Amino acid sequence: MSELGNRLKSAREEKNLSLNDLQETTKIQKRYLVGIEEGNYKVMPGKFYVRAFIKQYAEAVGLDPEMIFEEYKNEVPDTHQDALPEQLSRVQSRKELPETASKALDILPKIVIILIIIAVAVIIWVWRQNSTETETDKASAPAQNISSDIKVNSSAKKDDAKPSVKPAAEKPAAKEPAKPEPKQSIKVTKKLKTSATYEISGTDKLAIEMKASGSSWVSIKDQNGKTVFQGTLKKGKTISQDLSGNKSAVLRVGSTPVTQIKLNGQPLKYGIKANTQTLKLAVKP
Repeated sequence: MSELGNRLKSAREEKNLSLNDLQETTKIQKRYLVGIEEGNYKVMPGKFYVRAFIKQYAEAVGLDPEMIFEEYKNEVPDTHQDALPEQLSRVQSRKELPETASKALDILPKIVIILIIIAVAVIIWVWRQNSTETETDKASAPAQNISSDIKVNSSAKKDDAKPSVKPAAEKPAAKEPAKPEPKQSIKVTKKLKTSATYEISGTDKLAIEMKASGSSWVSIKDQNGKTVFQGTLKKGKTISQDLSGNKSAVLRVGSTPVTQIKLNGQPLKYGIKANTQTLKLAVKP
């Protein structure tokens, strides 16, 4: 087993993730995950997939892929050697096309242009038809308005003959001015390489919402260090934890680019640029 494989496997075991869990999170086949941990890259489809799979593996277990590639660059294969043969094969396949297929490819752009012209013509025709119907509706509208005005005026004359008695208007009850709610403020008070401290002032609440636009491992601990949530957020999934009454909390985010956080409904802006980081929250009412 390679040093890189040992590093990734240790991070996976620290998060209590099995290979089946990791397969479900990353959508990478289990045999490829085993190959990464054992350093057996021959089972991979190509060198490009080796780097891509290692990157996904690292993100899923909370490691920074760029740091992993830099630290173990001697173990990770270079993908530049794969690019040139692939490009040459594409050029060669185009040259080997029969004359009939080559002519068809040359005619294809002309066919696309003709189809676009036909589509534009159809859109213009439909638009003109709709415009004609709209003008017809507007022309018939005044006649209907005149008829309704005559009916309203005739009924108004009948009503004028009857004496009208207006009820006394009631005075609206005086409303007490609403007390302004204190405005919440979130600011960064301390920054480190992979962690930052955030002070939440103007409130005694601590409602945490975390939403992922991609796969991201997250955890939430209360002021006593008790884990109230831990797991992988899948794309589109949202979790909410109300820790009101706690003066502090600690969040751990495995992939900040795809994880959005709200504190008491207010979006949190990350204070540092680390992909994997720890957020320490302190409530100051």
